Amino acid sequence: MRILIREEKTLKQIQRSVCWHRLEKLHHCLPRQYKDPNHLSFHLKRELQRLSSPLLAPLPAPPNSSRTRPAAARPASIAPSK
Repeated sequence: MRILIREEKTLKQIQRSVCWHRLEKLHHCLPRQYKDPNHLSFHLKRELQRLSSPLLAPLPAPPNSSRTRPAAARPASIAPSK
């Protein structure tokens, strides 16, 4: 379905696809594991719009960012031993 949405197919065209019918069957049989195709298409379209919009795209990480604190900022109890 992601491919169909990327190709900018209309909802009507997507609903006629084999993909849509299989997702409907999966949702009908296993609703907890598979979301409704309408729900999926809405979220995929929103994700595609978010990624294509430069204002809403996620920002890249700063070049000097690290998840650990520098050694000087660590408390003595967890400073690395030599």
